[in-house]
Parts: sequence; C-alpha cells; structure tokens
Amino acid sequence: MMQYAYHGLDSPVSCKREGRSKACAECNRSQFIRGLDALQARLQDREHLLGVFSLADVAVASWLQVGGMFGIDVDSHPRVADWLRRCSERAACRRAR
Repeated sequence: MMQYAYHGLDSPVSCKREGRSKACAECNRSQFIRGLDALQARLQDREHLLGVFSLADVAVASWLQVGGMFGIDVDSHPRVADWLRRCSERAACRRAR
C-alpha cells in the first residue's frame, strides 16, 4: 500500500513527480486491490477477520487507516469499508486518536 502511495498518489509521503514510476504505481495498486479482494472475501460471512475481534483486526485496520490519511479508500469493497468503520468506531480506537 505504501509503495502505491509513494508512486501513485499526491500525498505528503509521495515521491516527487519526476521520481515516480508509473509502472511501480500500477503494480503496487494492483497488489493493494488484490489484498482488498482477499479481505472482502474473508469478511463474506463474518464480522471480523478471525470471526471475533482480534489483534489481526487491529493490525490490518491500522494500516488501512494510515492509507486513508493519504487518500487511499476502500469504498470499492463494501464489506471491507463496513469492517474498517466498525474497527474505527471501537472505544479503544477512538481513545487512541
């Protein structure tokens, strides 16, 4: 995800335009989408990645929240977006902000 942010987006962590690789951006974006596809499938019949809220949810949701700060959204994957919202709305997550 971060390689996509470096080469494919205009964000505070992006490479300068002249230093960006379009091929790298496209490759990393496709890998990021592939990961979202896997999460979407995983969340087909469960509320959380392992069925109940766990450290796996914290780890993955944290990275997706960082990506959101740089303009990466998950709206094209509705189950992932709903799951990320649920994780973000947890009391501990709100306190950590």
